Amino acid sequence: MTTRRTSLVLAATACVIGGCGESESDSTTLTLDLRGITSVTRDAPPKGSSAGDARSFSGALVTTDGKPAGRLHGANTLTYKDAANGKPTEYRLATVEFTLNDGSVLVSGIYPTRPGELVPNKDIKRAIVGGTGKYEGAGGQVSQTAKGGVVRSVLEIETPND
Repeated sequence: MTTRRTSLVLAATACVIGGCGESESDSTTLTLDLRGITSVTRDAPPKGSSAGDARSFSGALVTTDGKPAGRLHGANTLTYKDAANGKPTEYRLATVEFTLNDGSVLVSGIYPTRPGELVPNKDIKRAIVGGTGKYEGAGGQVSQTAKGGVVRSVLEIETPND
């Protein structure tokens, strides 16, 4: 009797820790362009580019064929400056929300950029840390690149399959 109870307890514990059966998720990839960005910058002391400088921004999101898709809202804070190899680099911590018709996707992470750039013209990746509506429980990553005044975001979204 003791052996059987121990086996049942171990099986139940393994199921709770590792999951019973295979977990499945739904994958969605969205490619959105940010246009018409408005931003406000706060220069924290000392004057000029330094840790603590903050920027908030917002703009319209459209699909690659120009259809309205929602709005992006975000903020970033300069956390560190580096001038190694004669190339000034700022490291910024950003939190961004993609507010879409069927829910929202929240993104956060640190990225390097040149002073004065909102998003660099090279690919940056940040984590999807959550979502609402269709994207509740979202994870994954977003890749962003700025080209020609447009910021393109490719969201690779994983959501739990209920």
